[in-house]
Amino acid sequence: MVGIVRLLVAISSLTLLVRAAPSPPKYVELYTEQMVDHFNYELQDTFMERYFLSNVYWKGSGPLFFYTGNEGAIEGFYDNTGFLFELAENFSALIVFAEHRYYGKSLPYGESTFTLSHIGYLTAEQALADYAVLISRLRTQYRISKVISFGGSYGGMLSAWFRFKYPNSVDGALAASAPIYIVANLTSPYAFFGLVTQDFEKVDSRCPLYVREAYAEIDTLAAQGEEGLKQITEAFELCSPLTSDKVYLKNSSKNIHTSFLAPLPAYPVTVACNSLVAAESKLHGLAQAADISTASNIIFSNGDLDPWSVGGVTESLSESLTAILIKGGAHHLDLRFSNPADPPSVIEAREKEKEIIAGWIKS
Repeated sequence: MVGIVRLLVAISSLTLLVRAAPSPPKYVELYTEQMVDHFNYELQDTFMERYFLSNVYWKGSGPLFFYTGNEGAIEGFYDNTGFLFELAENFSALIVFAEHRYYGKSLPYGESTFTLSHIGYLTAEQALADYAVLISRLRTQYRISKVISFGGSYGGMLSAWFRFKYPNSVDGALAASAPIYIVANLTSPYAFFGLVTQDFEKVDSRCPLYVREAYAEIDTLAAQGEEGLKQITEAFELCSPLTSDKVYLKNSSKNIHTSFLAPLPAYPVTVACNSLVAAESKLHGLAQAADISTASNIIFSNGDLDPWSVGGVTESLSESLTAILIKGGAHHLDLRFSNPADPPSVIEAREKEKEIIAGWIKS
C-alpha cells in the first residue's frame, strides 16, 4: 500500500492552503427559447436555454461580455471566471454567461434528453447557433453595439469558433487554453498526459515514478479480487465498495490534479509533487478544423504548464490573431480572479488582453 499512501497524501495536500476567491457579482437567472435544430426547419421543437445576466457594472451603455458556456452547468464557470468580471467593471460591460445545451438546466427533452433519438443535437455547431440567436436578442433588448466573447478550454474553442463562424455576432474573442489543434487532429491526442508528466518532472524527477507506482499498485490489488478491492476502498475511503471499475477511480484521481474547477492552491503540481516526495521520505521512516488564419480579433492564451497547450495556438498568426504564452501558467489561469499568488507572467498577460479588448471596443 506504499504507493497508494503516497498518492493519497498528495491528493489531500491539494485541499490545504487554498485562498478563498472573491465572490462574483450578483446575477439574475433567465431563459430564452431556442430551436432544437437550427439547420433543419422541418423540426420545430424548441427548448429553454438558461443564462445568467449581471448588470452590476453596466450603466445603460457599454459592451456585452459574453461567456460561451462549455461542458457543465453554467454556475461552475460563472464562479471561476473572475477576470471577466474585473474587465467588466473597467469597461462598464453587461455580463452574460450562456449555458451550453444539454448541460445544467438547458435540457431540450427533459428526462429523455440523452436518448439516442435526441443526443444528435448535442453539437458545437448547434451550441454556437444558440449563442448567435441569444446575442441577437440581447443586442436589440439592450441596444448593444460591441460584443466580446470569453471562454476557457472547450469554452475557449467555442469562443474562437464563434468569432470565426459568426463575426457579425461578436467583435472579438478571448479564447483561453483552447486546444483547437487537438480537435483538428493536428496534434497527438495522447500528448496531454505527456505534458502532465513533464510538469511533475520539472518539480522533482521522482514524482512521475511515484505516481506510476501508485497506479500499478491499484492494478495489482484489483487483480486480487474482493480482498484487494476492499483494501482500495478502505484506502480511498470510498462512499461505496469498489467492485471492478478501477478505471473510473484512476481517472478521477488524475482529474483531481488537473481540474480547474477544484479548489486548488497556487501551483498545485508543485504542492502535490512535494507531498509525494515528503510522503516517500516519511514512509521510509514509516476533427479537422476550418483555416483560422482567415479570422480576426481572437486572443489565444495558453500557459506553458497547461497540458492542453499542446493543442493550442501558441504563435500569433496575424496582427489580430494574437497568441499569448503565459510562463508558469496553468489551464486558463488568466480567466480566474486576480490573486496575490499569481505569477508576474499572468498579470502581464491580463494587461495585454485588456489592452487588446479595449482596442476592439473602441474600433
